[in-house]
Parts: sequence; C-alpha cells; structure tokens
Amino acid sequence: MMKSRTRRTTLLIVIVLFCISAGNFALAQQDQIISAYKQFIDITAPNIIVPTVVNVPFASISVDRPEFAVLNQSQNTFEPHYFKHTRGSAIPISISSNSYAGNHQAMIDNQPRTFTEFALPEELEGTAVITVQASQRIESSELKLMLDDHVALPSFIEIRANSADLQQIVVAKTRLNSTTVQFPKTSAQTWVIQLTYIQPLRVNELQLRQENQGIPEQAVRFLAQPNMSYRIYFNPDRFAAPNVGESADLVNDQDVLALQATTSQKNPLYIPADIDSDGIPDRLDSCVSVTNQDQVDINQNGRGDVCDDFDKDGVINSADNCIDLPNRAQRDDDGDGEGDVCDGRRKPLYRSPSVGTLGWHRYRRNYHYRTLCADAAEASKQQHLT
Repeated sequence: MMKSRTRRTTLLIVIVLFCISAGNFALAQQDQIISAYKQFIDITAPNIIVPTVVNVPFASISVDRPEFAVLNQSQNTFEPHYFKHTRGSAIPISISSNSYAGNHQAMIDNQPRTFTEFALPEELEGTAVITVQASQRIESSELKLMLDDHVALPSFIEIRANSADLQQIVVAKTRLNSTTVQFPKTSAQTWVIQLTYIQPLRVNELQLRQENQGIPEQAVRFLAQPNMSYRIYFNPDRFAAPNVGESADLVNDQDVLALQATTSQKNPLYIPADIDSDGIPDRLDSCVSVTNQDQVDINQNGRGDVCDDFDKDGVINSADNCIDLPNRAQRDDDGDGEGDVCDGRRKPLYRSPSVGTLGWHRYRRNYHYRTLCADAAEASKQQHLT
C-alpha cells in the first residue's frame, strides 16, 4: 500500500512538472511571436451577446507588412484572422528587373512570403534595377519596400519617373534609412527604381502608392467572443505566424460588426530581428549573418570586415585562414591554423578590434605589404641595378 501511494505521488509530481514546463514553453513561444511586431491596437470588448465576426479598420494606419497576430487577452490565446484588402480601381501595373531568377512578379503578387532575389557580385556592390510600367499615369509620393527576413537595407536608392513627354529624377541617389521612401508628388507612367546593395537582397513586395485612385480599404476580421478583449499586433519585421485553431468564415460580409478605428501604439515588447545575435538589427547590420558588434569596415565599402573577402578567394575573412592571399583550398599542412600560403609572413602593422574576437592570423591596413625576405630581396635588386 505504501509503495503504491509513493508511485502515485511520484506520477502526480511528474505530471505537474510536465504541465508547468509545457505552460512555460507556450508562454515563451508567445513572447517570441509578440516580440516580432512593432505596433498594436487594442480592441475593447464589443457589445455582443453571441460570437460575432468583427471588422477592425486599418485604412488610416500605415501597414508596411500585411501580417498580423490577434491576441485574445482574456484567454491569452491567438485567434484566426482575415486581412481584407480592397484595391478598388487600382491602376494595373507590370514589373521587370535585372534579377537573375527572373521571378519579377513576386514583387507585386501581394504575397509577403514570396520574393525576388538579386545576385550579389563578388566584386564590391550589386545594383538592382526595377521598372514599374503602368497602363496610365500614376500619381505618387511614396514607395514602400518589403524585404525578406534577415535582409539588410540596400545602401542607396534612386527613383526616376518617365513619361512620353518627361523624364525626371524623383529621388537622386541617396542613402536608404528606411523601407519607406517619400518624395514630392509626381505623375508618370514608367517608374525606375535603382537599389545599390552590398549584402544579399531579396524583395518581397514593392508598393508604389497610387494617390490618384483613392485609399484602398484595409481591415482585419476575427471572431470575437462576448465579454472578451483583444489586441491586434501588426507590422512585424520577420515572419512570426502564431498557432491558431480552426477559423470561422471571415470572408462573408453577412452579419459582420464594423468597429470604429482606433489609435495604434508602439509595442514595448518589440525586439528587432537580429539573426546573428550581435546586438545590431538585421536591417542595419553590415554583416547580417556573422557576428560583428564593432561593425568595423576598414575599406569603407559598406560590408563589414568579418563577412568581406579581401583576397577574393571565395572565403569570407572570418573563415579564411589567410585573408591576404587567395587560397580557396584553405590548406594548412602544419595545422597551426594559418594557411600554408601565409606561413612565415610578418605580422601586419594594424589590427582591427575584430581580430581578437575572431582570432584572425592576418589583418592589414593596406592591400600590399611584403615579407621581410621579400623586402631584402627587393633592396638587393635595386642596389645591383644602381
């Protein structure tokens, strides 16, 4: 009897610990999802007595990325939702670019998970040229870029607006500090956007606001329960779709309760995407995928030294056992951590703060310094000539 009671007690403790662990995991997962969103709006408990589909307008709120998370604050669970986006009489457009993949339409398909990718040249920087052709003139003063997860902002942008009777530069080449670019209202049928980038570039969506066609209708719908309050998170900087249950019919316009617009707020729990965990947000990181807290860029090419490739051998500096001389095979016969082509060379006069962190064996201020032996041989040669 005593042993049986002990087993039951042990089993009960195990079940309780499992439930606590599962609950903590669920809360941690929820916090991780919420931290991806920049803003939110609160929805007070609507005056309903049965479950009702509610329509929350977003017409006056800037939506950079049409992805949302609807949190039932009363039950602390996420709810299924539907984003209603009506373009109305939007001017038809086509798009082309110099993307090597050729899937240009991904930039205007209204699907935030598809993207157009632009190749990154081995030499310095790349240039993406995107042409938007409309069936008639578009009046616009704003361009929005939706970038894929963990993609740094392009370095520069230039926008040209062309028509049969006019060609003009709307935005002269300027450094890009945001995914939204505003400019004086311009009317044109052809728009050319040129992006200069130094790290891999993937564009989800490119949106040229059509101001001569009115403001599109935007709203979020979900099934609200009586006596419960909700919070809608929006504008994430990365993919963060919460797990939800079965969805009601949210597309049907019948018996939908229209709510009044409400003011958006900044999400205090928002944590900018930082895939390499170096404290620098991906959008601003000079090396998105390689840790470099100091952001050192000695040659000022916009690409951090740890992910640059000084000797152009296809191996980035932080992984190269000889960053000064090409050695694609990375041979190191004596196993000293220094590539064979670099063995015996003299130490450089300059070291970056990154050197100690990464343990590089070579780092230099300029691109051509020679070994002591090479210097001596050169001096001897000059003396012989004279």
